[in-house]
Amino acid sequence: MQRFLIIGFGKLGSSLARFLKDDVHAVVRVADPKPFDSSFKIVADQAEYSSALSKDIVNTASFIFICTSDDQIPFVARQLQSFNLKNKFVVHTSGATGTGPLKGLRRQGA
Repeated sequence: MQRFLIIGFGKLGSSLARFLKDDVHAVVRVADPKPFDSSFKIVADQAEYSSALSKDIVNTASFIFICTSDDQIPFVARQLQSFNLKNKFVVHTSGATGTGPLKGLRRQGA
């Protein structure tokens, strides 16, 4: 079974989590600094919520989606650089930001 980590639980992140849970039947974990609230209930029955990235959360994911605002993508990418990303796929969902912020993740194996 595929395991996904979604960083950022706004409109896109929550829609992606719902799709992966309902249609792909994947294991979904969500990391978002905002406190858990009612918007998370749409996936809460089969997804784990964390307010911070941790070794456990990152290590168990095969695919990592950065669904934050454009200005937060470099910050999240720098946080991810401290983890072993070997054989993991990391993408961001911005239409305006290039791949530059993710280049450092290649050194970690992504």
